[in-house]
Amino acid sequence: MAKAKSKKRGTAATRTARKNVATLVKAAEARKRGKAAPGNEVARTGQAGRDAEDGGKPGRRRWKELSTDQLRTLYVEKLGRPTASDDRNYLVWKIREAEKGNVPVGPTTRRLFEGPAAAVTVKFEETFLDAFDAAAKDDGFKSRLGYIRDLIGKGLQVRGRSELAAKVLG
Repeated sequence: MAKAKSKKRGTAATRTARKNVATLVKAAEARKRGKAAPGNEVARTGQAGRDAEDGGKPGRRRWKELSTDQLRTLYVEKLGRPTASDDRNYLVWKIREAEKGNVPVGPTTRRLFEGPAAAVTVKFEETFLDAFDAAAKDDGFKSRLGYIRDLIGKGLQVRGRSELAAKVLG
């Protein structure tokens, strides 16, 4: 005779999700009563200590009080470039990521040239591209395309085509 499956059984992910929901419900009930929830995220991660440096407001509350315009101003201060976004969640996320050092800060470089552009497709063997990418990384380039542009520019200079090289190299 087969065993009847218990309703409490499930995958590890399901059990984890149930625990997370239970923890959130307990925290919400504790907030209603005016008490700190046991084992909440602020206590575990030390978030309040970090946010004290940023104005003394714990966790996510410091963002609630800021308007979208204030967030955009803070975005410019932290990232060093303007944004056209008015999505509060994106602005808060991007500012936090900049504070953590997870996103590039400073003005972004745009196209090397103005006007229409055409794409050039070149095919190589995968083994060659692996070696090429390793060479680009060794030479300090972050992208394959940047390395290719540099090589084309230097090749044009060697052949006496300085004007073309200047256009490629920027």
